[in-house]
Amino acid sequence: DNGSCEYLITGSTDCTNTITIDLQLGWNMVGFVCIEDVDAVEAFSSIGEALIIVKSNEGLAYLPEWGFNGLGNLIPGYGYQMKITEQINNFNICE
Repeated sequence: DNGSCEYLITGSTDCTNTITIDLQLGWNMVGFVCIEDVDAVEAFSSIGEALIIVKSNEGLAYLPEWGFNGLGNLIPGYGYQMKITEQINNFNICE
């Protein structure tokens, strides 16, 4: 900050914990907005057996049914494509 811009932050500066999305049956795109890297297994554990696959733009994949995590950690600022077997409401990837 060189002082050339003025800005006002109101409320919590850590808004990532409040972002939820509704996932539709089939393919979805999600943005990873958490502050730090998170293991893909941990990030998607809350949606259980509904998750079929998560893919990165590099073609790396997490396949929970096969116990295969080729993604490793999800990286803040990146997006991921995922396929699920049922609609999931209020999904928060950072919880």
